[in-house]
Amino acid sequence: MIDTEVLFPLTKDCLLRGRFDDMEEGEEMALAGFIARCNTRVIGKARNFVFAANKEFPYCLPSGELFWDECFLERAAPFLGR
Repeated sequence: MIDTEVLFPLTKDCLLRGRFDDMEEGEEMALAGFIARCNTRVIGKARNFVFAANKEFPYCLPSGELFWDECFLERAAPFLGR
């Protein structure tokens, strides 16, 4: 199961992250880029619904650009095939 990662959002401020390689036990403070990538991965795997505590949230596009606004659907539409 090398290169496997599990992201499990617990609350609007907490995410459980499990990895099976080169990760020490414990907790770490997440920076904005990490939060945006996690949000994008969770949204990308959702079938029908995604819920957010606020209209504005951090996310990134496949190009690597980071955003923190309420325009995810408009910006991501070309990549989502919708």
